[in-house]
Amino acid sequence: MSIYSLTYDELTRMLKAYTFFFLALLGIYFGFREWLDLQVTVLQMITGCFTAATLAFGFAAKEMKWNQPKLAKYLGKPIVHGIWYGELSTNFKRNGETIAPIAIVFVIKQTYLSISITSYTSTMDGQSSIEALNRPGF
Repeated sequence: MSIYSLTYDELTRMLKAYTFFFLALLGIYFGFREWLDLQVTVLQMITGCFTAATLAFGFAAKEMKWNQPKLAKYLGKPIVHGIWYGELSTNFKRNGETIAPIAIVFVIKQTYLSISITSYTSTMDGQSSIEALNRPGF
């Protein structure tokens, strides 16, 4: 089971993008209707575009990798997808001695609605999923 969450600002930006996409799709469909002389009512056009836009956005938000900088900036969601290298330092002491930093690698898989993180060190692997990434001022 996956848990998803959005902040109010993220939801608002996503709904604006959805509305823009829906209206653009409707405009394209309307143009083809006139060009091809299709016998389609306005209600059929609206429901068809609504269904297509909803399926496209649902798939994109849940399944697609989050790695488009312009879209990320517009929707206010930072991109952290990728491989990150670093060191894990601790102030824990073993037998009174400080432990040296440990090399660590994070593999982050990100969609608009979810983030999963796998960490690797020389002695163990770890897996976690988080539902929200909040960064003040972004």
